[in-house]
Amino acid sequence: MFLRIQNEADKALVDWPKQCMEIAPYLDELLDLTVEFDAVIKDPVARKAGEAGLMLQQFRTQGHDSR
Repeated sequence: MFLRIQNEADKALVDWPKQCMEIAPYLDELLDLTVEFDAVIKDPVARKAGEAGLMLQQFRTQGHDSR
């Protein structure tokens, strides 16, 4: 399985310069999916994902669970 993932990643890296040039004209039109500027996230799934992300960030920076 790791080999398959590695092969797909290698292919993606080879294709990236071309894909980057194709994506560049649309960058201003792409959705901004960040929620950091919304003080209260209303969607329950997004709220739960944000909480999980915060816990992971705390765990990685502190080296332990800070609950």
